[in-house]
Amino acid sequence: MAAARSLSQFQKAFSDEANCAAFMFKRRWPDGFVCPACGKHRFAALKSRPRLYECLDCGRQTSVTAGTAMHRSKLPLTTWFWAAHLMTTHSNGMSALQLQDQLGVTYKTAWLLTQKLRRSMLDPDREPLEGVVEIDQAEIPFREGDTFFERGNAGKILVIGAIEVIERDTNKAKPRPRRAKYLDTRSGRIRLAVIADNSAASIEAFVNANVKRGTTLLTDGHKSFPSLKGYRHDPRVVGKMAAHIVLTVDSSRIFSDEAMEPRHLSRTAPHAHRYLSQ
Repeated sequence: MAAARSLSQFQKAFSDEANCAAFMFKRRWPDGFVCPACGKHRFAALKSRPRLYECLDCGRQTSVTAGTAMHRSKLPLTTWFWAAHLMTTHSNGMSALQLQDQLGVTYKTAWLLTQKLRRSMLDPDREPLEGVVEIDQAEIPFREGDTFFERGNAGKILVIGAIEVIERDTNKAKPRPRRAKYLDTRSGRIRLAVIADNSAASIEAFVNANVKRGTTLLTDGHKSFPSLKGYRHDPRVVGKMAAHIVLTVDSSRIFSDEAMEPRHLSRTAPHAHRYLSQ
């Protein structure tokens, strides 16, 4: 897949169900088919259902998409493959609306694809953020039917984000004296989550779950941050720009109102553009 860089090359390589299924088969069983029930190797591909393979010893039927985001999906594999390519090759991110236009699917289908693919991008063994980490919260309005356009009826979610601050010359996170400006830096890994409220308990739970102890925290003046134990604190004023504008526009459109779930989102975004008020 890495060799097919352009969309046209990718679509040519995975032009139909057979090509996609063959790729999935090779990735799932690189040394040949192995029945998950009996461990035998003899199998038959079901012509009526190209994603299914039947063990000739025990009769167990196994799909190449079992256990993946595509499991039990009625969408063509080509749609899944093209959606994954678009979402992973656009440095500015891909919203459900953009995916709808690119693939010619309904908005509901595009939204479901983006949600499942974003979850698939998470590394379950990812390490906590460390070194120097900037943290801030923001209220973001979201659509809820037609109420978004009615005064006072737009819904809001509270989002907290943490992002590593990396030195460009050394490619490492290097803490500086308090109040010093972090110039000539780039963004590193990022974590985002929807929190229930702006309380110390919600903020502390997010930081403890996502940031390694001993890390320097660049924060605003929120009273919850100094109470965090085991971290070096470097509070500073954020500035006049609204935080939700920074998060949704400057941070490479990491998420949008139609992409956020009302529960939790946490993923890495190594190409996100970081905003730090100086």
